[in-house]
Amino acid sequence: MKLNCLIVEDDAVHQLIIEKFIKKDYQRLNLTATVDSAEAAQDFLSEHPVDLIFLDLGLPGMGGFEFIKSLNGQKDLQIILVTGDNERALEAFEYDVADYLVKPLSRERFDEAVSRAMRSTSKNLKTTNPGNIIFKKVARYMHSRNLATLEPVPLRFAKMGYAYPMLSASFDFEREKKALDIMEEAEKDGLLRSDFIDSFYVCNTCYNSHLHLREGCPQCKSTNLESEDLVHHFSCAYMGPISDFYKKGTDHDSSMICPKCEKTLKHIGVDYDKPSMIYDCKENEHNFQNPEIRAKCHSCGADTKVEYLIKKDIKKYKLTQTGVQVAEGKFEVSLNGFGPLDDIMDASYFLHFLGKAIERKKENGEEACIAEMQFDNIAELYGQIGEERTNELVRELYQIIMQEMSVRDEVIFQNKETAWFLFTEKTVDQSKERLNAMASVLYELIHDNFDEFTLEISMQILPVDVNEGAEKQLQAFGSEKIYVKK
Repeated sequence: MKLNCLIVEDDAVHQLIIEKFIKKDYQRLNLTATVDSAEAAQDFLSEHPVDLIFLDLGLPGMGGFEFIKSLNGQKDLQIILVTGDNERALEAFEYDVADYLVKPLSRERFDEAVSRAMRSTSKNLKTTNPGNIIFKKVARYMHSRNLATLEPVPLRFAKMGYAYPMLSASFDFEREKKALDIMEEAEKDGLLRSDFIDSFYVCNTCYNSHLHLREGCPQCKSTNLESEDLVHHFSCAYMGPISDFYKKGTDHDSSMICPKCEKTLKHIGVDYDKPSMIYDCKENEHNFQNPEIRAKCHSCGADTKVEYLIKKDIKKYKLTQTGVQVAEGKFEVSLNGFGPLDDIMDASYFLHFLGKAIERKKENGEEACIAEMQFDNIAELYGQIGEERTNELVRELYQIIMQEMSVRDEVIFQNKETAWFLFTEKTVDQSKERLNAMASVLYELIHDNFDEFTLEISMQILPVDVNEGAEKQLQAFGSEKIYVKK
């Protein structure tokens, strides 16, 4: 669950502090706007959905309490008061606010207040997410039948080889993975506890466990291979396939003769050893010692290296006391995690900060640039590693970029292949320098983890234009790139 937030604060310093706190809590909070008066907040609320308001009491014009009264007790709207007056807390809670923060703000108290608002929102939430509905059905099934555990049943025709009673029946064959996702998320939310049963590997494209494992040529991927022992003759150090040690027309029951020194090899461990195997590719005559182990999926036909398969754990589950309360209908459930990259692909968040940069440039001429970084060929890598590891890799790229950013700069991923940047107080040349440094770090990350893949990165940098809106400026990307790194 992620809350859309509105800041209603007339002090620029505290606006910036709250914005930064919200930005660091991006997994739970999404900043939709910052306004400096109650009247402006009313206008914004009339057109935009908001879950949580950070409200200053001492506003010019309509005060904070008067503004709360104007909301007519909207139960789906949480309010955290932010004020320099620490003597009005009792009065504040008569207005059913989520919390009361006294300036100067601390991160610890801010986090506490947000957690309280999240809990209140969860209690009031109407369950419409399919995952929530299905979990409630499973919880009621377990509770009404006094089932101590929900255990997976081995099933030959199940996509992952196991099925959960009641749960798996909610999904067709192609979407059976969602059953595991729901149980994992419910466990994270404290609704279930689990005991490990087994682990296995599934296709990284369709999550099917029916895989055909075989050896393949590392160069052409052919599985049409022949293998034989590699022989090492101690006395002359010759090493070659065992067939080299037999004369043409003789079988392997005859004596082995070294093709280099023509000595007869009699005893393994004394005259020679067999250190490994050597493989011949019958398709393209490639020779190699280490074949590539690949897995072919019987469902979707994907053919991938075994190291790119996805490991899954199978568990049996028990309802916690909180899970029992969900089954009894005492409160609603709101599972997280069904949009694994939603928090870093938030265009509205980026557009808000770009709008702020445009305003600052109009008012005081502050330099600012927007940039686009395109991972030109990364779709090829994503196709190899599958959806789950792709999401993990995108998040890792984002986290590395964030480490290289200054506190006033912003970044979001437009999609899994494109990142957008906002550089404040920087010229085009300075922004280009930062992008160059980031590109080098990302290039090395991919190279170190995927040695057979070379990432290609292209970039475009544009100065913020005070005469154009935020969305239109982002649409300018896609023309000729001014800087490319490969």
